[in-house]
Amino acid sequence: MKLLVFILLLSLLHCGQHPKPTATSKDTTTTISDTTENENTTASVADIGQYEIDSLFAQNKDSLSYNFEDTRVAIKIGYLFSKENKDAIFRYYPNDTTAHIIVLRQSGAKWDTIFSEIQCPVRMGPYSDFITVQDFNGDHIPDLKVVIAFFDIHFGEYSDLWLYRNRQFIKVKNFDHIVSGEYLEHTGLIYSYQSAGCADMAMQFGTYKIVADTVQQLDFRYCDCCDPADSCVIKIEGKQPFKVPYKSAYKYVPGLYQDGVKNKLEM
Repeated sequence: MKLLVFILLLSLLHCGQHPKPTATSKDTTTTISDTTENENTTASVADIGQYEIDSLFAQNKDSLSYNFEDTRVAIKIGYLFSKENKDAIFRYYPNDTTAHIIVLRQSGAKWDTIFSEIQCPVRMGPYSDFITVQDFNGDHIPDLKVVIAFFDIHFGEYSDLWLYRNRQFIKVKNFDHIVSGEYLEHTGLIYSYQSAGCADMAMQFGTYKIVADTVQQLDFRYCDCCDPADSCVIKIEGKQPFKVPYKSAYKYVPGLYQDGVKNKLEM
């Protein structure tokens, strides 16, 4: 019966449909399923690694902390969003262009669905750290970041981000436009780095902040150090470009990346 419930779920999994967060008393102790109901299905359970999900969850649901990911499935179990509640997060692919995220919360012997979301389109591939649970807005409450797509040329990733507030997940607008966003607690800001080519000597840097439920860009700059015999060109959005000595260019990028840029320029 539990397997049937899961199969019925798969009719939801295509671009443009977004199941709402749901609380339920359905017992998912040994089988992972979003408890949203539907009637039809065209996908194969075996195609999405359902047996692997069920097995891993059954073996590790009592663990205080558990993390697993491969090219099909990513799982986290533990006290992820608070010290009072034990949660399990799952990300898997129903098909080549869709990812499904489910968050379950333990309630006695049962696990209830508290969040369900479809990401579409997504780009599959051998990326790591698909799921990140970390504060991104400075309220000291962990939030949920999940990779949408990655690229291995000029390496980076795009992700969705949900803030966790008052036992709800709130999607952050425009976060999916940031390349490899990293939050730095002591500044309260999010930083982005992307290679722009030239053997990684052309570099782009962004600085952002979350205000309410929306990302605001504070700074965006381009550092062109393609010619080691010449100066580097610094282009800051909204300002005139200027040149700086080659080995001093690291001083003009965000502090999070200065050591890495400095080492690269000294090679």
